[in-house]
Parts: sequence; structure tokens; C-alpha cells
Amino acid sequence: MDTKWTFIVEKSQDILSGQIESKRALQNAAGVILGFISVFFSVFISVIEKADYFIKVLSIAPLIFLVFGLVRLIQVLRTNDLFQGSNVSKLESLIQASELEIARNELALNKRSVEKNIDVMHKMHGRYNDAILLIGIAVIVATILLFVNIFIPNGAN
Repeated sequence: MDTKWTFIVEKSQDILSGQIESKRALQNAAGVILGFISVFFSVFISVIEKADYFIKVLSIAPLIFLVFGLVRLIQVLRTNDLFQGSNVSKLESLIQASELEIARNELALNKRSVEKNIDVMHKMHGRYNDAILLIGIAVIVATILLFVNIFIPNGAN
């Protein structure tokens, strides 16, 4: 088989592997963020619980942003599997094929998988970016409320 075909097939496999690794990295990051948020907002809620009524009412805003951000992160974690280029049903028909036919078939499968994965990855990155924005807003507003709660005298005490 021509080395050109081997090179092209290997490159298509590298692109496909990169997409799969990108998906795993994004899902790992989403899991880490979920862990951080669960700790941060547990502390936030326990501190706000003793706050003035006005601060409690205002604390609804970061919680709303948080809920929408968490929904987007969960959507990232639940993203469908990516296409991986293999087609088990065609393996038997390729037993008698030449190396060139096998390489062409593998290249076609990899190309189709990469193209389909692009849409999945765009949606996944969009959801992740939405989640980061929403959770960032929630954390900033919650932190401001915590500082306001600390530095402004509590009218209830």
C-alpha cells in the first residue's frame, strides 16, 4: 500500500482521537466545577441563612444563575458518545479487500465520524461556555453578598 494512504489514514485517526480526548477533558472539567460549586454554595447557603432578610432575598439571584449553570454542566456530562470511525458490520466484507480498499474505507469512516463529531463538540462547548458564564455570575454575586453580609451590620441581631 502507498505510504501516502497510510499517512492520511493515520492523520484522520489522530484527528478523531483528538476529538475524543477533547470531549473527555471537557467532561472532566465539568465534573471538577460541579464539585467546587457544591462546596462553595453549601458554605454560601449556611452563611446566608443567618443574614438579614434583604440579603436572603437578594441571594435568590445567584441561586437562579447557579441552577441554570448546573443544568448546562449536566448537559455537558450527558452528551452523546462521539462517532469513533469503526464500523463492525463492514469488517467481514473487508477480509477479502486489498489494503488500499481497506485504507479508503477507513479514511471514509474516519472522515464521516469527524464531520459528525464537529456538531456534537460545538454543542458541547457551547453548553460548557454557557455554564461557565452562568456559574461565574452566580459566584461573583454570591461573593458580593457574602461581603455585604459581613461588613454591613445585621439588623436582625
